[in-house]
Amino acid sequence: MVVNPGDLIVADDNGIVVIGPDEAEAVYADARAYEDRSPHQRRWILGGGLLADLVGLDAAGIAAKVAERGY
Repeated sequence: MVVNPGDLIVADDNGIVVIGPDEAEAVYADARAYEDRSPHQRRWILGGGLLADLVGLDAAGIAAKVAERGY
């Protein structure tokens, strides 16, 4: 992989990713949306819901489903 000056390098237990500066804002927006869903998804799954039921929903949509079911 080629790494250029200004690239953002992010690493965790799952691997390493190199993000060009022109992509950083879009990647952040996608990652933030994913992370915002996580606590609601966890409540849904712990309540017995299927992860497949949440496909295509944003954090607010998942929170509404969780509240609807009373989880």
